[in-house]
Amino acid sequence: MARSHNFSAGPTAVPLDVLTQAHEEFFDFAGTGMSVMEISHRSQVFMAVASDAERDLCASPNNAVSVPAVEALCDFMNAFAREHG
Repeated sequence: MARSHNFSAGPTAVPLDVLTQAHEEFFDFAGTGMSVMEISHRSQVFMAVASDAERDLCASPNNAVSVPAVEALCDFMNAFAREHG
């Protein structure tokens, strides 16, 4: 079956290597032996993922979302880290 690609707004095909990685990490996320669904939001593994995502999002000059939205998300993530980290 051919995979469709949508180059306008809306859903599109996810690259197969991304789907494969997501499939593998669903059952053993970051070598923890646990599903990504089972990891505590207070664990070091989760906080590292959240921190990396925040850093990448805040540092990306080519964001598809507005600057105020990115800044608001970064502020939220920083507050979350202060409260739960």
